[in-house]
Amino acid sequence: MHQKGFKEYQKDINVWQILEGPLHVDDPSILAILSDDGHPPEGANYVVVASIENDMGEMEDANMWFEDKVDADEWISHLQSKIDPIVIESED
Repeated sequence: MHQKGFKEYQKDINVWQILEGPLHVDDPSILAILSDDGHPPEGANYVVVASIENDMGEMEDANMWFEDKVDADEWISHLQSKIDPIVIESED
């Protein structure tokens, strides 16, 4: 998984819900998502828009980038079948 902008967070990030996707980088509807990031990270082929809890305990939408659709689908499957979030550990 590729992420932009998570280095600013000091604590772990909790991913609670997938709001949109996965979308392939060649999908025309991705243009609205790219307006926030400018362009996909190197090697990323799919994006999902997720509802995350940032290190301040606030909810926000974030683009989560994946090389493979299988990986994105695993996240979606986890979040649809479990009540626990996916935790992205801080890089401290």
